[in-house]
Amino acid sequence: MNTIRQSGGTAESVSDDEIMEAIKLLAKTEGVFTEPAGGVTVAVLKKLVDCGEITPDEKVVCYVTGNGLKATKTFLPHIPKPVEVESNLESFAKTFKLEE
Repeated sequence: MNTIRQSGGTAESVSDDEIMEAIKLLAKTEGVFTEPAGGVTVAVLKKLVDCGEITPDEKVVCYVTGNGLKATKTFLPHIPKPVEVESNLESFAKTFKLEE
């Protein structure tokens, strides 16, 4: 922490919930599915903007390099279960209540 303070830098931490929200935000706004480490980066960036540490007129580079497919077990409790449909038109129509 001394080095951070002496250099005029800052540090921040985020909760698991903030990480999951950042992962969803990145996927929704940029189409990028990241692993939790990338979620930390985005969540901390958001927190620093929200508290005024980073101002809206600043240019910031946020590196997100890890693919979310490496950590799918982490995400399962946070996403809805996929709808299962048999591989035929009747099943699809019934599942999604479409008129035939």
